[in-house]
Amino acid sequence: MRPGNFLGAAVICVALLAIVFVATITKETDAQMAATTVSVVR
Repeated sequence: MRPGNFLGAAVICVALLAIVFVATITKETDAQMAATTVSVVR
């Protein structure tokens, strides 16, 4: 596995974990979670 691929996979995993963590804490709906995630990214 190349370092670049490993780094990309790690970033994706961390992002997914962060979204799941936020969803668990706030208990928002999928639509609200998506909107919040998009606004945070921007």
